[in-house]
Amino acid sequence: MKKKALSIILASTLIAGTVSIPSVSVNAANLNINVSIDTALDKTPISQYIYGGNWDFNDATITAKRLGGNRMTGYNWENNFSSAGSDWQHSSDTFLLSNENVPKEQWTQPASVITTFHDRNQTKNIPYSLVTLQAAGYVSADSNGTVSEAEAAPSERWKEVKFSKGSALSLTPDTKDNNVYMDELVNFLTNKYGSAATSTGIRAYAIDNEPALWPHTHARIHSNQPTCSEILNKNVELSKVVKKLDPASEVYGPVLYGFAAYNDFQTAPDWASVKGNYRWFLDYYLDNMKKSSDSEGKRLLDVLDLHWYPEAQGGGTRITTSDTANIDCNKARLQAPRTLWDSTYKEDSWIAQWFSQFLPLLPNIKGSIDKYYPGTKLAFTEYSYGADNHITGGIAQADVLGIFGKYGVYAANIWGGGSYTASAFNLYRNFDGKGSKYGDTNVKCDTSDIANSSIYASITSSSDNKLHIMVMNKSYDSPANFNFTINSKSSYKTGSVWGFDSSSSTITQRAGITSISGNKFTYTLPALSAYHIVLEGSPTAPTVSMSGYISPDVLSSNTSIKAGFKVEIPGTTFGTATDNNGYFKIDNVPVKTSTYSIQISKSGFLARTITNISGSTSSQISTTEAPLEIWTGDIPINGKADGAINMSDIVELAKCFNSTKGTAVFNSNCDFNLDDAINMSDVVSIAKHFNATSSSYDGV
Repeated sequence: MKKKALSIILASTLIAGTVSIPSVSVNAANLNINVSIDTALDKTPISQYIYGGNWDFNDATITAKRLGGNRMTGYNWENNFSSAGSDWQHSSDTFLLSNENVPKEQWTQPASVITTFHDRNQTKNIPYSLVTLQAAGYVSADSNGTVSEAEAAPSERWKEVKFSKGSALSLTPDTKDNNVYMDELVNFLTNKYGSAATSTGIRAYAIDNEPALWPHTHARIHSNQPTCSEILNKNVELSKVVKKLDPASEVYGPVLYGFAAYNDFQTAPDWASVKGNYRWFLDYYLDNMKKSSDSEGKRLLDVLDLHWYPEAQGGGTRITTSDTANIDCNKARLQAPRTLWDSTYKEDSWIAQWFSQFLPLLPNIKGSIDKYYPGTKLAFTEYSYGADNHITGGIAQADVLGIFGKYGVYAANIWGGGSYTASAFNLYRNFDGKGSKYGDTNVKCDTSDIANSSIYASITSSSDNKLHIMVMNKSYDSPANFNFTINSKSSYKTGSVWGFDSSSSTITQRAGITSISGNKFTYTLPALSAYHIVLEGSPTAPTVSMSGYISPDVLSSNTSIKAGFKVEIPGTTFGTATDNNGYFKIDNVPVKTSTYSIQISKSGFLARTITNISGSTSSQISTTEAPLEIWTGDIPINGKADGAINMSDIVELAKCFNSTKGTAVFNSNCDFNLDDAINMSDVVSIAKHFNATSSSYDGV
């Protein structure tokens, strides 16, 4: 465990016992926040590996676990000794054995730190183990405590790391030689657990930890500042070893500690010479990993592995602190997740001040991936928003998990953990204490107030019969009325609600939802709270649509000549009228196994019926290139057409022949071409299909 983690946990424990949760005014006026959800839009899968940790904490339900951190850089799998580096006196010792609770009888067994870690994950049904491989150059040779500067590698206190042994791999490594082999470790693990493709295999390997900081954290191992080319070459070569022995496993790299490493690899000595047109180091790394992969004929980087400890401040204090006495810092913590996605937000940090072109973070990282190594996944294998035992830490954590799911992060592992952050995890993964969890498919969800609320929605697979909504009231003072409007194929009737708030980190069931009308309802959350709403619904009856184009068989310069034709389904209330383009569409027609018919009619035109239209799938009956032709000449007599173009129509037209609009004898039903006159053009139109009936149309 890192020193920073130890200090966070210790401080948060002390503060939790001495600082009370800020009081909330019950008289504050309620906020009104509008939420719109559409279960058919923005549907993207949510990776189940975003709910991960670096260790177990507070009964949080986690789905992935990482064996990483500073300690793993100097870990010797042959003897299980490791180096604390600058976290604790550069001590080489047995810390990992005791910290991982490795049984004493297994301390001398090869890789028992790793096998205990993975076995425990398997027992707890944690499906994804991520194991760190060593790439800095040396690992601990002994457990004799502090390594002096004079004993820095190479010396007897260290064993040299080699990626490939170059000879037969053994399941009982030689602890008396001067080398430790990474291919022998991966072979040992795949021999014991099987391939990553199996249910028991180790799923992924990370290429060491935070290499840009090696001169600080592990000065006895790698005192010189690493170069861009060095870390690239180590990632390429070690990945080749892993992919040769376990092609199904995923390789994570380059495990960067924070923004300064993303940007120029901590001002690496060779950055100026390799930068070229790259925006930041991430571009250089991704581009060259892809080129190496193409040359090798296989993907060498599966997951871009980054760490993220926000630099945002409030009240002069960084939000990652466990000290919650600073209210401005607490409020800044609630807003800090917006830096991941929100282009309208600017946090108080040196990154936002000097490097705002790289914010928001996720779109910029995704842009680099898409440009330089498409298909690469993204992970944050260390991150923390601080205040693990405070309501603001819980809300921030719940917010971040929602963001990771919505924006396609593949894996994430919190560094730390406490009562409130554990509840944030469980609000997604075990909100009722019976294993019920958030959905696996994100759907479109928007809030009218991103400063005071965060909202996420999901369904399970393709079914929206059950809708999960994560709702967070980030206001420090005011309850909030959330007004939900949902567009869905399902009709929601009731909802159950679970959540935590400033009074307690315990997730409890809250008042249910019974008043849902037309998939609209309002629900009130107290200030500083996070709720999980589960709406139960039933699918609405499936429907089909029918559309097409008509064209009257008449010469006309009037732009409305195609408009106003009735299109109806006989015997039903479903119908519409054509527009100026002759287009029609009838929506929401109930599905049925038999067929439908439609009738097209207009005064003065011969009605046309189209039969055998599918009742089970939507149909486009005609197109602009091949419209349904409608003939002129069936003139209503005493308000009724007879379904034929015959002498009665000629007689009716003769009564108003040579009349114009506005005269007493003008009959608009005889003005087929809409020129406001009854003349020879109308006679010609009626003559074209004389003696026709509705059954004379083709395809009737």
